[in-house]
Amino acid sequence: MNLPLNNFSNPENNVEQKQLKTSINSIAFIDTTVPDYQTLIAAINPEFEIVLLDSTRDGVEQISSILANRNKLTSVHIISHGRDGAAQLGTAQLSLNNLDKYTNQLQQWKSALTKGADILLYGCDIAAGDAGKAFVQRLGEITQADVAASDDLTGNKLLGGDWELEVQTGQIKAPLLLSQKAQEAFLALLNTQQTKLIASDGAGNDWFGNSVAISSDGNTALVGSRLDDTGSNSNQGSAYIFKLNVTAILRSLGLD
Repeated sequence: MNLPLNNFSNPENNVEQKQLKTSINSIAFIDTTVPDYQTLIAAINPEFEIVLLDSTRDGVEQISSILANRNKLTSVHIISHGRDGAAQLGTAQLSLNNLDKYTNQLQQWKSALTKGADILLYGCDIAAGDAGKAFVQRLGEITQADVAASDDLTGNKLLGGDWELEVQTGQIKAPLLLSQKAQEAFLALLNTQQTKLIASDGAGNDWFGNSVAISSDGNTALVGSRLDDTGSNSNQGSAYIFKLNVTAILRSLGLD
């Protein structure tokens, strides 16, 4: 069964114009800032409804709008970037610090869920540390759902990630979102942290990073600094060569 795809970035696909079958009981929300999210769309369990979150709008509001028109859902899956105690949903970063701000909206999710329904958060480190565990616990209390999230890297195994949601409240009974093959095909991680390359002698107006080149094996980066001062030569410009630990770089989703 091929279920419809809702895309918040396209006004023609709003929920009022999409009358979905009442037999749908699982829904997956995907933040479109996730790298290669198209691979995930193609690989998600075909029994799921899929909704893309517009990265330029508040993702909590988008999810709430969709769930206001659903009922009898047994599981809600949310794929996004994450960090300790927080999930990035569009322009909103839902975290332990602002759950109270969204309490009214989150409580409304209950109307779309069956008793004992599951909310699964796929994002790196969302449940990590005390803040992460408290976030998962509090979200479960507000929505009255069983909540699961990861306390480590989420994504491709070769990059140090996995798809296991190690921290759970209640009993998670949700169906598998991605097959093993699909998990292996997604070549990224769902985190917000990135590795920085910094010029050891950089100055404010050097334009360091104006141009960047990466070797084919990913182990060497050439970074231009267009207006770098070299000796007594003002604004001469220079280039920096970095030898990279490619595993560490990939674990943090690249360079910024």
